[in-house]
Amino acid sequence: MTRLMIHLKTGITPDFALQKAQLNTLNYRDNQGNYSYANDPTLWAGLTIFGEPGLVE
Repeated sequence: MTRLMIHLKTGITPDFALQKAQLNTLNYRDNQGNYSYANDPTLWAGLTIFGEPGLVE
């Protein structure tokens, strides 16, 4: 969720911001270099955007 808000604040459209946030989470590596979230889609694939979001400040 934090990455989604960061991308929205930079002016990226909501659909692309969500996509980038999901990819950031999917490709995240822990200190040992392991993909922590890649094997569990419930941790990165569950968000959906409905309607027009308001201004993010």
